[in-house]
Amino acid sequence: MAVHHFSIFTNASEIVAGEPFQLVIEARDEAGARVSDYEGNLHLISDRGLISPVLATNVFQGRWEGEVTVTGSGRIRIRAWNQAGSGEEYFQVIERGEPVSFPQDIQCPGCGQQNIAGKSEIFRCLRCNEIYFVDKYGKVIPLKHGYIQGLKHVKHLEFRIPSDVNYLNHVRNFIVGITSEENLDAETISQIEMALDESLANVVEHAYSYDPYQEIHVEAWLYPDRLEIALRDYGKSFDSAKTPLPDLKRHLAERKVGGLGRYLIAQFMDEVDYRSGDNINELRMVKRFSGAAS
Repeated sequence: MAVHHFSIFTNASEIVAGEPFQLVIEARDEAGARVSDYEGNLHLISDRGLISPVLATNVFQGRWEGEVTVTGSGRIRIRAWNQAGSGEEYFQVIERGEPVSFPQDIQCPGCGQQNIAGKSEIFRCLRCNEIYFVDKYGKVIPLKHGYIQGLKHVKHLEFRIPSDVNYLNHVRNFIVGITSEENLDAETISQIEMALDESLANVVEHAYSYDPYQEIHVEAWLYPDRLEIALRDYGKSFDSAKTPLPDLKRHLAERKVGGLGRYLIAQFMDEVDYRSGDNINELRMVKRFSGAAS
Protein backbone atom coordinates (compact mmCIF):
# COMPACT_ATOMS: atom_id res chain seq x y z
CA MET A 1 0.00 0.00 0.00
CA ALA A 2 1.25 3.48 -0.85
CA VAL A 3 1.29 6.27 1.70
CA HIS A 4 -1.28 8.96 0.93
CA HIS A 5 -0.92 11.08 4.09
CA PHE A 6 0.09 11.01 7.76
CA SER A 7 -2.39 11.32 10.62
CA ILE A 8 -1.27 13.14 13.78
CA PHE A 9 -2.87 12.88 17.23
CA THR A 10 -2.16 12.82 20.96
CA ASN A 11 -3.76 11.26 24.01
CA ALA A 12 -2.47 14.03 26.28
CA SER A 13 -5.22 15.76 28.23
CA GLU A 14 -3.46 19.10 27.80
CA ILE A 15 -0.38 20.46 26.05
CA VAL A 16 1.79 22.87 28.02
CA ALA A 17 4.36 25.03 26.25
CA GLY A 18 7.91 23.93 27.04
CA GLU A 19 6.83 20.57 28.46
CA PRO A 20 7.07 17.29 26.49
CA PHE A 21 3.91 15.42 25.51
CA GLN A 22 3.29 12.18 23.60
CA LEU A 23 2.60 12.62 19.90
CA VAL A 24 1.53 9.80 17.58
CA ILE A 25 1.98 9.84 13.80
CA GLU A 26 0.65 7.11 11.53
CA ALA A 27 1.06 6.52 7.80
CA ARG A 28 -2.31 6.19 6.02
CA ASP A 29 -3.32 5.09 2.55
CA GLU A 30 -5.90 6.87 0.39
CA ALA A 31 -8.76 5.02 2.13
CA GLY A 32 -7.47 6.02 5.57
CA ALA A 33 -6.12 2.61 6.55
CA ARG A 34 -2.77 2.39 8.29
CA VAL A 35 0.17 1.45 6.04
CA SER A 36 1.76 -1.10 8.36
CA ASP A 37 4.78 -1.83 6.15
CA TYR A 38 5.96 1.79 5.95
CA GLU A 39 9.30 2.75 7.57
CA GLY A 40 11.30 5.96 7.42
CA ASN A 41 11.85 9.36 9.02
CA LEU A 42 9.53 12.37 9.26
CA HIS A 43 10.18 16.10 9.40
CA LEU A 44 8.17 18.05 12.00
CA ILE A 45 7.33 21.75 11.83
CA SER A 46 4.92 24.09 13.63
CA ASP A 47 3.33 27.21 12.21
CA ARG A 48 4.23 29.26 15.30
CA GLY A 49 7.00 29.05 17.85
CA LEU A 50 9.43 26.13 17.95
CA ILE A 51 9.03 22.37 17.94
CA SER A 52 11.41 19.66 19.16
CA PRO A 53 12.41 17.27 17.73
CA VAL A 54 12.35 18.48 14.15
CA LEU A 55 13.03 14.96 12.87
CA ALA A 56 10.94 11.97 13.96
CA THR A 57 13.29 9.06 13.32
CA ASN A 58 12.57 5.39 12.77
CA VAL A 59 8.90 5.24 11.84
CA PHE A 60 8.18 1.51 12.33
CA GLN A 61 5.25 -0.45 10.91
CA GLY A 62 3.67 2.80 9.79
CA ARG A 63 3.67 4.36 13.26
CA TRP A 64 5.81 6.75 15.26
CA GLU A 65 5.22 7.68 18.89
CA GLY A 66 7.48 9.94 20.92
CA GLU A 67 7.83 12.99 23.11
CA VAL A 68 7.44 16.36 21.42
CA THR A 69 7.85 19.85 22.88
CA VAL A 70 6.43 23.08 21.47
CA THR A 71 6.70 26.74 22.43
CA GLY A 72 4.09 29.48 22.26
CA SER A 73 0.41 29.28 23.15
CA GLY A 74 -2.98 29.13 21.48
CA ARG A 75 -3.97 27.10 18.41
CA ILE A 76 -0.78 25.70 16.90
CA ARG A 77 -0.56 23.63 13.72
CA ILE A 78 1.91 20.74 13.64
CA ARG A 79 2.86 19.31 10.26
CA ALA A 80 4.66 16.02 9.53
CA TRP A 81 6.08 15.36 6.08
CA ASN A 82 8.62 13.60 3.91
CA GLN A 83 8.85 12.48 0.29
CA ALA A 84 6.07 9.92 0.78
CA GLY A 85 3.41 12.39 1.93
CA SER A 86 2.38 14.87 4.59
CA GLY A 87 -0.20 15.51 7.29
CA GLU A 88 -1.13 18.24 9.75
CA GLU A 89 -3.25 18.81 12.81
CA TYR A 90 -4.11 21.71 15.14
CA PHE A 91 -3.47 21.52 18.87
CA GLN A 92 -4.40 23.88 21.68
CA VAL A 93 -1.33 24.84 23.68
CA ILE A 94 -1.36 26.63 27.03
CA GLU A 95 1.40 28.38 28.98
CA ARG A 96 1.84 27.65 32.65
CA GLY A 97 4.10 29.08 35.34
CA GLU A 98 5.67 32.39 36.20
CA PRO A 99 8.33 34.02 34.03
CA VAL A 100 11.77 33.75 35.61
CA SER A 101 14.34 36.46 36.13
CA PHE A 102 17.49 36.19 34.05
CA PRO A 103 20.36 35.32 34.20
CA GLN A 104 19.48 31.69 34.96
CA ASP A 105 21.63 28.59 35.54
CA ILE A 106 20.59 26.02 32.95
CA GLN A 107 21.79 22.58 31.91
CA CYS A 108 22.63 21.58 28.34
CA PRO A 109 20.17 18.84 27.29
CA GLY A 110 22.90 17.15 25.26
CA CYS A 111 25.89 16.74 27.57
CA GLY A 112 24.56 18.07 30.87
CA GLN A 113 27.10 20.88 31.14
CA GLN A 114 26.01 23.76 33.35
CA ASN A 115 25.64 27.07 31.51
CA ILE A 116 24.24 30.50 32.19
CA ALA A 117 21.39 31.93 30.13
CA GLY A 118 21.42 35.72 30.14
CA LYS A 119 17.96 35.92 28.59
CA SER A 120 15.34 33.86 26.78
CA GLU A 121 16.93 32.91 23.47
CA ILE A 122 18.60 30.14 21.44
CA PHE A 123 21.96 28.82 22.66
CA ARG A 124 24.69 26.53 21.31
CA CYS A 125 26.66 24.38 23.74
CA LEU A 126 30.38 24.87 23.15
CA ARG A 127 31.12 21.44 24.51
CA CYS A 128 28.81 19.12 22.51
CA ASN A 129 27.40 21.41 19.78
CA GLU A 130 23.80 20.98 21.01
CA ILE A 131 21.46 23.83 20.06
CA TYR A 132 18.60 24.57 22.45
CA PHE A 133 16.07 27.24 23.36
CA VAL A 134 15.48 28.66 26.84
CA ASP A 135 11.96 30.10 27.15
CA LYS A 136 10.74 32.83 29.47
CA TYR A 137 9.88 30.24 32.12
CA GLY A 138 13.43 28.91 32.15
CA LYS A 139 12.45 25.68 30.37
CA VAL A 140 15.07 24.18 28.05
CA ILE A 141 13.87 22.88 24.65
CA PRO A 142 16.40 20.94 22.48
CA LEU A 143 16.48 22.08 18.84
CA LYS A 144 19.47 20.37 17.22
CA HIS A 145 21.42 17.52 18.70
CA GLY A 146 25.17 17.28 18.54
CA TYR A 147 26.76 14.09 17.24
CA ILE A 148 24.22 11.22 17.44
CA GLN A 149 25.71 7.76 17.03
CA GLY A 150 23.57 5.59 14.78
CA LEU A 151 21.24 8.28 13.39
CA LYS A 152 20.58 7.31 9.78
CA HIS A 153 19.41 10.70 8.53
CA VAL A 154 21.50 11.87 5.58
CA LYS A 155 22.25 15.50 4.71
CA HIS A 156 22.44 15.93 0.95
CA LEU A 157 23.99 19.00 -0.70
CA GLU A 158 24.09 19.66 -4.42
CA PHE A 159 25.02 22.73 -6.45
CA ARG A 160 26.90 23.90 -9.56
CA ILE A 161 29.58 26.57 -9.74
CA PRO A 162 31.61 28.23 -12.50
CA SER A 163 35.14 26.86 -12.87
CA ASP A 164 36.50 30.17 -11.65
CA VAL A 165 39.35 30.06 -9.13
CA ASN A 166 37.65 32.86 -7.20
CA TYR A 167 34.79 30.50 -6.29
CA LEU A 168 36.87 27.63 -4.94
CA ASN A 169 37.43 29.04 -1.46
CA HIS A 170 33.70 29.66 -1.03
CA VAL A 171 32.82 26.07 -1.97
CA ARG A 172 35.48 24.63 0.28
CA ASN A 173 34.49 26.85 3.21
CA PHE A 174 30.81 25.99 2.76
CA ILE A 175 31.27 22.21 2.81
CA VAL A 176 33.84 22.38 5.60
CA GLY A 177 31.43 24.58 7.58
CA ILE A 178 28.61 22.07 7.19
CA THR A 179 30.94 19.25 8.20
CA SER A 180 32.10 21.22 11.24
CA GLU A 181 28.53 21.19 12.56
CA GLU A 182 28.96 17.46 13.23
CA ASN A 183 31.41 18.19 16.05
CA LEU A 184 34.36 16.49 14.35
CA ASP A 185 37.95 16.80 15.50
CA ALA A 186 40.11 19.53 13.99
CA GLU A 187 42.44 17.09 12.17
CA THR A 188 39.57 15.42 10.28
CA ILE A 189 38.13 18.77 9.24
CA SER A 190 41.56 19.96 8.08
CA GLN A 191 42.07 16.83 5.98
CA ILE A 192 38.67 17.26 4.30
CA GLU A 193 39.49 20.90 3.61
CA MET A 194 42.85 20.15 1.98
CA ALA A 195 41.55 17.24 -0.10
CA LEU A 196 38.61 19.27 -1.38
CA ASP A 197 40.85 22.23 -2.14
CA GLU A 198 43.24 20.07 -4.19
CA SER A 199 40.39 18.33 -6.00
CA LEU A 200 38.66 21.53 -7.08
CA ALA A 201 41.96 23.09 -8.14
CA ASN A 202 42.73 20.04 -10.30
CA VAL A 203 39.42 20.41 -12.13
CA VAL A 204 40.00 24.09 -12.84
CA GLU A 205 43.61 23.60 -13.93
CA HIS A 206 43.66 20.25 -15.71
CA ALA A 207 40.11 19.59 -16.90
CA TYR A 208 39.23 23.15 -17.91
CA SER A 209 42.65 24.83 -18.35
CA TYR A 210 41.49 27.77 -16.22
CA ASP A 211 38.46 28.47 -18.42
CA PRO A 212 36.09 30.33 -16.02
CA TYR A 213 33.04 29.78 -18.25
CA GLN A 214 32.86 26.03 -17.64
CA GLU A 215 30.93 24.30 -14.84
CA ILE A 216 31.71 22.10 -11.85
CA HIS A 217 28.96 19.96 -10.34
CA VAL A 218 29.46 19.48 -6.59
CA GLU A 219 27.46 16.90 -4.62
CA ALA A 220 27.96 15.79 -1.01
CA TRP A 221 26.29 13.34 1.36
CA LEU A 222 26.87 13.79 5.09
CA TYR A 223 26.22 10.61 7.08
CA PRO A 224 26.72 10.16 10.84
CA ASP A 225 29.89 8.16 10.17
CA ARG A 226 31.28 9.59 6.92
CA LEU A 227 31.31 12.35 4.31
CA GLU A 228 30.99 11.47 0.62
CA ILE A 229 31.84 14.05 -2.06
CA ALA A 230 31.40 13.81 -5.82
CA LEU A 231 32.92 16.34 -8.21
CA ARG A 232 31.82 16.18 -11.86
CA ASP A 233 33.21 18.12 -14.79
CA TYR A 234 32.88 18.03 -18.57
CA GLY A 235 36.44 18.87 -19.50
CA LYS A 236 39.57 16.89 -20.39
CA SER A 237 39.73 13.45 -18.84
CA PHE A 238 42.65 12.02 -16.89
CA ASP A 239 43.94 8.45 -17.24
CA SER A 240 44.78 7.57 -13.65
CA ALA A 241 45.79 4.03 -14.62
CA LYS A 242 48.63 5.33 -16.78
CA THR A 243 49.72 7.93 -14.24
CA PRO A 244 50.60 6.34 -10.88
CA LEU A 245 50.83 8.36 -7.70
CA PRO A 246 54.18 10.13 -7.32
CA ASP A 247 56.97 8.73 -5.17
CA LEU A 248 57.05 11.26 -2.34
CA LYS A 249 60.71 10.72 -1.36
CA ARG A 250 61.89 11.03 -4.95
CA HIS A 251 59.63 14.00 -5.54
CA LEU A 252 61.10 15.85 -2.56
CA ALA A 253 64.67 14.80 -3.38
CA GLU A 254 64.34 16.22 -6.88
CA ARG A 255 62.71 19.35 -5.42
CA LYS A 256 59.86 19.28 -7.89
CA VAL A 257 57.25 22.02 -7.64
CA GLY A 258 53.62 20.89 -7.59
CA GLY A 259 52.33 17.52 -8.73
CA LEU A 260 51.39 16.26 -5.24
CA GLY A 261 47.65 16.96 -5.42
CA ARG A 262 46.60 13.37 -6.11
CA TYR A 263 49.01 12.08 -3.47
CA LEU A 264 47.56 14.42 -0.82
CA ILE A 265 43.97 13.55 -1.72
CA ALA A 266 44.76 9.83 -1.40
CA GLN A 267 46.45 10.39 1.96
CA PHE A 268 43.70 12.53 3.46
CA MET A 269 40.62 10.62 2.25
CA ASP A 270 39.72 7.00 3.01
CA GLU A 271 38.37 6.20 -0.45
CA VAL A 272 39.11 7.91 -3.77
CA ASP A 273 37.63 6.82 -7.11
CA TYR A 274 38.01 8.59 -10.46
CA ARG A 275 35.93 7.65 -13.48
CA SER A 276 35.55 9.09 -16.95
CA GLY A 277 33.04 8.38 -19.71
CA ASP A 278 30.27 9.89 -21.86
CA ASN A 279 32.06 13.26 -21.72
CA ILE A 280 31.77 13.38 -17.91
CA ASN A 281 34.59 13.05 -15.40
CA GLU A 282 33.70 12.16 -11.82
CA LEU A 283 35.84 12.11 -8.70
CA ARG A 284 34.30 10.47 -5.64
CA MET A 285 35.90 10.78 -2.21
CA VAL A 286 34.92 9.32 1.16
CA LYS A 287 36.12 10.47 4.57
CA ARG A 288 35.13 8.27 7.51
CA PHE A 289 34.68 9.66 11.02
CA SER A 290 36.11 7.90 14.03
CA GLY A 291 33.65 9.70 16.32
CA ALA A 292 32.81 13.07 17.78
CA ALA A 293 35.27 15.34 19.50
CA SER A 294 34.91 15.32 23.26
